[in-house]
Amino acid sequence: MSERRKIRVSLVRYLTYANQFETEGLVPTTSIWLPDRTCPSDMHKIVDGYAAAVSNLNAHTHPDYPYPPVSYVKSLVLCWGGINVLAQTPHQIRKQHDAVKSDSLRSKIRVYAISGQGDFSAWLRSEFPDAFYISSIHAWNQYGLATWAEISGEAHYGFDEGGPDGSKISKEWVKENIQIGPLERTYTDPEFVFEGDTPTFLGCPAFGSWGGRYGRTDPSKRVRHYGDAADRVVGADGRTYKSNQATVWRIRWSMIGEFEKVNHHPVVLVNEHEGLEPLWLEVEAGKSVRLDVLRWFQYEEPSVEVWSAHKFTAKLEIEEVLEPDGRVFVVRVPLADKCCVEFKTWKPVTRGQVLHILATYNRVLIQTVNSSVK
Repeated sequence: MSERRKIRVSLVRYLTYANQFETEGLVPTTSIWLPDRTCPSDMHKIVDGYAAAVSNLNAHTHPDYPYPPVSYVKSLVLCWGGINVLAQTPHQIRKQHDAVKSDSLRSKIRVYAISGQGDFSAWLRSEFPDAFYISSIHAWNQYGLATWAEISGEAHYGFDEGGPDGSKISKEWVKENIQIGPLERTYTDPEFVFEGDTPTFLGCPAFGSWGGRYGRTDPSKRVRHYGDAADRVVGADGRTYKSNQATVWRIRWSMIGEFEKVNHHPVVLVNEHEGLEPLWLEVEAGKSVRLDVLRWFQYEEPSVEVWSAHKFTAKLEIEEVLEPDGRVFVVRVPLADKCCVEFKTWKPVTRGQVLHILATYNRVLIQTVNSSVK
């Protein structure tokens, strides 16, 4: 763990979300970059920082969901950063259970392995192809080709330069805004670029989010491996960029113990639907639907699994604006020959494209339907 600065800062970030997970342990492991030793002392330093911050963290969460006590965190044993330890899980399941039970247990595993930096990554995917596994696939050590690299790597790796606004993920910004509290001071500077765990926490891979967008690599669906997908984004320089990294363009709790002095995510209402889960609507092709959302756009790429998705995705049309600020409006779903046909064959289907509307803090998913198809 010692030479893997990104693993250390991943643990710092994880502890700021520790009240949302059932953590069963923390274990330093070897890796492809540190094959002959582990460094538990680094983890203890981070947990010591957590100890100084946990009371402040608890001031910002519901009392039914407190952050785990320091004594509990210090007693834990968990795989942190080692794909070799992760690989032991399905291996032991297969040894100890019959095929039916093994399949059931393995179906609960969800892996996000960024670039699969480990001796066992390829073995794990080939040995257990039905395991849910997200990983950018590229030549060994060619990390500039991976989706996660866009978190801060456009200048270092030399892609999409001029597109993303890198001012919020520089060493200077992190020093001024992050490395200032007892837990945050354990957040080290990167050796190469800042990396992050956003894809691990944000949503369905095929839907796309700030964590990137991923699609199945096997159209037969026998293999549950998800690889990189590309989006189109207008950059800070006004140019349009299309790449797997483009999807990603888009802490102070531990230092302040007063709820009202720190930002918290809002309670979101979309058509009276409350919560962080997307609002699903089923709408007949050619019909209209009323929406009440704040600042939105149609996110075209997830609707069709093809490189130039924007050319084939059915376009929503604004039919009527009902409020002066534009947040309440009516959109019309395209006719069935645009939204309820099979890609390439263009045969009519009963359930067509899922149209994505990204709004502030939420998403609306419109399942298009053609009930005339029997």
